[in-house]
Amino acid sequence: MSPTGTDLRTLTLVTAPASLVGVRETLRDWQAGGLVSDFVWVPAQAVTADSVPGFLCARGQRTRVSVRGLSGVQRYGRIRVVALSAVLADRPASAEEFAGVTAAGDLLRRIVGEEFGGTPVTAVRATFAGPGAVGLADTVPSGGWTDVVLSPSDSRGPRVGTRPVDTSAPAELGRHLAAQIAALAGLWDRLPEGTLDGIEPAHTGFKARLARSFHRRLDGSAVETAVRERVLAVADGYPLPHRGGIHATYAENESGAVEAQVQNLWTKHGWVIRADREQHMPAKPRAISAGQALRMFFAFLLSALRGAPSAWLGSVVDSTKAAVASTVQNLVMGGSDSAYNVVVGGVDSQGRPVGWEETVSAAEQLHSRLDDGGQPVHEDLSPLWRSFVSASLTLVDARQREQELPAASQGAQPAIVRTPEAVAPDPERPFRVRGTVAGRLGEVSVQPADVVRADEVGAQVQQLATDPQARLADASAQFSEMEQWTLASRASFVSRVGLVIAEHLRGRQAEVAQRAQGLATASGPDADTTREVAEQNRVLGVRMRIAAFAGLALTLLFALLSFWGAFAWWVFWILFAVTLLGSLAGAFLAFMRTQSELFRLIHREQKRQDDVAVDQRNLAAALRDLTRLGDAYGQYLRWADVVGAFVHRPFGSPAAAAAGHGGRFDDLPLSTGHAEYVVDSAAVDATARTLRSELFDVGWADTQWSAFLRSSAASAQLHNQQLAADPQRLFAETAVGPGSALSTLTRSLTEHGVDPRLGEAPWQAAMGRLQDPRHAATRAELLGRIADGAGGAQVSAQDFLGAVGQRLDPGSGAPELLDDVLLTSSGAGSDVHGLADEVVLTERSGFSTVLVHTQLSRVVSDDDLAFFRERSASVAWGQGDSPWSIAAARAQAQLHQGAQGREQPGQGAQGREGSGPQQASAPSRSAPQPPQVPHPQGPGGAASGGEPPLQNPFGGQAF
Repeated sequence: MSPTGTDLRTLTLVTAPASLVGVRETLRDWQAGGLVSDFVWVPAQAVTADSVPGFLCARGQRTRVSVRGLSGVQRYGRIRVVALSAVLADRPASAEEFAGVTAAGDLLRRIVGEEFGGTPVTAVRATFAGPGAVGLADTVPSGGWTDVVLSPSDSRGPRVGTRPVDTSAPAELGRHLAAQIAALAGLWDRLPEGTLDGIEPAHTGFKARLARSFHRRLDGSAVETAVRERVLAVADGYPLPHRGGIHATYAENESGAVEAQVQNLWTKHGWVIRADREQHMPAKPRAISAGQALRMFFAFLLSALRGAPSAWLGSVVDSTKAAVASTVQNLVMGGSDSAYNVVVGGVDSQGRPVGWEETVSAAEQLHSRLDDGGQPVHEDLSPLWRSFVSASLTLVDARQREQELPAASQGAQPAIVRTPEAVAPDPERPFRVRGTVAGRLGEVSVQPADVVRADEVGAQVQQLATDPQARLADASAQFSEMEQWTLASRASFVSRVGLVIAEHLRGRQAEVAQRAQGLATASGPDADTTREVAEQNRVLGVRMRIAAFAGLALTLLFALLSFWGAFAWWVFWILFAVTLLGSLAGAFLAFMRTQSELFRLIHREQKRQDDVAVDQRNLAAALRDLTRLGDAYGQYLRWADVVGAFVHRPFGSPAAAAAGHGGRFDDLPLSTGHAEYVVDSAAVDATARTLRSELFDVGWADTQWSAFLRSSAASAQLHNQQLAADPQRLFAETAVGPGSALSTLTRSLTEHGVDPRLGEAPWQAAMGRLQDPRHAATRAELLGRIADGAGGAQVSAQDFLGAVGQRLDPGSGAPELLDDVLLTSSGAGSDVHGLADEVVLTERSGFSTVLVHTQLSRVVSDDDLAFFRERSASVAWGQGDSPWSIAAARAQAQLHQGAQGREQPGQGAQGREGSGPQQASAPSRSAPQPPQVPHPQGPGGAASGGEPPLQNPFGGQAF
């Protein structure tokens, strides 16, 4: 509790004189031990119209505050103002304190009414009068106060005898008054109301009640903690759920049940790890017609005559495939791109090992280049993770959530795994490299579900353990320890799922390396087929050009002979035609002789290029698979931690256990008792077994999982509003980087743990079942022994409570009389101190009980109380015509003179061992008596001419 951020709900202001500071300190001591709730102590002598300082007492600490300042902290449900004063025979100043405390309390009431927003106010004026305090105090009218006069005796309970309070011992007086005020003002911890909240105050005259209160606190928090831990514990075994009267059992072959669930999961979601590849198909020869052959011949002949027959080859071979293959070669084999080194070699450019994240990142970059710069598509894996969680929960509570993921069974009974380790490793138990190995490898930590990282670190530790040059003394021990840790972690369902993903991830890495290497070799520029085709093309082109040149030479010779007249022109044209046809025939015959081999080579080159295209598509498919498996493994690591945190702590972290104050108080008054139930381990185990057999139905994990996901998302403060509103959307998250929602969630679970409040609902259900009459014997056995707070002695609950909490039957015998030593003989004779009302307040929380029992007498007036001064008939009360218009100063002086000159022997306290009211008589009081007007007093509470004002606590030593 702090002065600026306090949640009081009910604000309690206690004003008292400096002489009663022991009451405050006693309350603070009890508060530190958890018996008393927060309050504000206001020194009566420090209250002025302008300043109302106080001490805020919270958690045993004392902080200076301003009462007016508290009005701006929050809105309170109720405010209690308690004015406490004591009239003691050995302290004459107490006569003035009574009126001064009332004045301070009236100011507090006015401030509360004006500045606290109309909050309901309970105003209690409690007066303690010790034995022998006869005629020391002046009456102050009730005026809206609920007046009570506290008993000067202490008692363990109703009708069991009393013991006088030693008013000369400040410690005993402080304890007694603290206990009584705590009951009247509702300060006892866990008690939301005070015993006087429902009693109407008096507005005229002085009307009070004699009061005494008893308090009992039975602390069952230790027993509650023990039972709760056993009921909600899963470390030694999950509860066996039931449905339709049939209880589940633990699977005999737990490993088989886990492996079956793993197989069921991958049977349903095999597409995540499946590799669909295109096969190389044998090329079929393509049939061509004679016309097509002639067109090809003339196209080749034309190319040959132009001196560039390779153009013809380029028109036959699909050059784009060769270009793509060349691009793949450049991307994979080197240049400025290092993807090949990362994907295939598993090391970076400096020879250091890289993780699977870098491999997947390089694959994504290569994939995007093969797709002409397009971004890789991250597939939605949410169906896999929903089934992953469903299968985990089914192993825990035997409910079949998906048709393909049935629960294990053993005969007619559904079966579950026994411990959380069979479902998932605990993320709070990573393996950390220590000692000299940490000096060599660095501060390495491996999460239990990270099978890839565990293999990498395990190989490094093994290398150091087997390397004689390393000379690390603890390497072998750490390697052995890590082997055991790894085996234990990989026995779980979650880790086996991760092993499958990791195995296929490594397989895709190797496949990408192999396909990239093969594609680079197949698409090289020095392929044999290309050289053979080029050579055949060159030879045929030369032959074509020779035949063309020979025909051209003969044509020129024939033209020259015709020009010289060797023969006629028509003969020339005949010879020209014959020569041309002969050249064409020769070229065609040469073309036809070589075309079979040429087209065989061209077909082989076409086949190679088709294979390169298939390999390219398969490489792209492998890269897609590698990207998907990389996403799957990254998301798996996050979901493994989430599921691991839940299955190990489905009912919250251990902080959820009920915590008792555990305080032992050996300075409590007789009226107050504090005891604790003794923890009986056998009874706790029996109770837990009974509750667990009834509490958990098949499918109980659904409610807990939903609550876990909501509370974890709220604790992680996810910025995504949709995720914050519906944490089930986390299944569709694809990002796993440091700022992603999944990473934020797992980081929050690591830092803050599982919400301790997850166990509240099932524990309340367990407590409700325990209240069933069928479990009366169980409760009696569980809560059978009590250790009292004083010496730790074991007693029965009946002996500890006594009659506290039981209202007395009026017809059961002699009436219960309260505080006869405070009464005048007339008051005692009229039995005004007889028991008239009892207020019993009980607050139960779990196994703990707080009980406050207050007894109240009939209304008593100032005439009935011996500690008020006698009003003498000789005082001239009236002035003028009105008997009520008196001068306050004159009346006060006359009263002082009368008090100093009056002695009343025999009026002191009677021994509490005696019976009946006091026997000494007080002088009679004349009637009618006008209402007494209090003397004017300043903020210090001292009358004019009386005791000097007390020191201000902010500048002196009084407080």
